Amino acid sequence: GNSWVCMRFSPLWSYVGHAARDRKVLQGTVRLVKGYDEWIALAGDCFAGLAAQAGLKPKAYRMTRRWVKQDARRFHVVLLMQAPDTPGAPALIHKQVFRPEDPAEFNGILDAQQRAWDCLAAHPRATVPEILAQDREMKACVMRFVPGQTLRALCGSQADHRTFLRAAGVWLSAYHRGTFVQDRQFQPRFMARHML
Repeated sequence: GNSWVCMRFSPLWSYVGHAARDRKVLQGTVRLVKGYDEWIALAGDCFAGLAAQAGLKPKAYRMTRRWVKQDARRFHVVLLMQAPDTPGAPALIHKQVFRPEDPAEFNGILDAQQRAWDCLAAHPRATVPEILAQDREMKACVMRFVPGQTLRALCGSQADHRTFLRAAGVWLSAYHRGTFVQDRQFQPRFMARHML
C-alpha cells in the first residue's frame, strides 16, 4: 500500500540474501517504511540467490503476486514468482521471515514441510510444495507453487462440504501414515472448527 507504516525491528540483519551480501539493510529499533516495498525488494534479492542455488535462472522470473503477514509477533513476505517467457520454468513461491528473529520456529517449519514432502512425494492425490532451496540464516526458502484454494474458501463456496472434507481426510491420512501413527479420540466437531 501507499500508507506509512511504523514497524519495530531490533535489530534486523546487517545483510540479506546471497545476491546482496554487501548491501546494508534496515537496522535499529524503529524505522518508518512506506508500505512494504523496501522489504519486498530485500526478499526479491534473496530470491535471486536461492533460485540460482536451485539451478534456475533468477533473471527470468518476475513477481506476479505478493502477500505480507504482519502482527505483533510476525512479519513475513511471500512472493509468487513466475517466468512467463521461459517454457517449462516452474512457478515458485519465495517465503521470507523478517520477524521473529530467532530462526528456530522457521527451521522447524522447514523440517516439517520436508518430512511431509518425503512421505507424500509419490502419493497420487495428496501433495506438498517441494522446497527447492533454503537459507536458514536468512529465514527464507523457495518452493514450487501449488495452485489451489484453501479448505475454508472451498467450503465457503457451497453448502455441501462432504467432498472437500473427504479430500482433506485423504491428505491427513496419507500424511500421518508417512510420518507417525498415533491413537487419538476423533472429535469431528473440533476438527471441523479447526480446519474451517
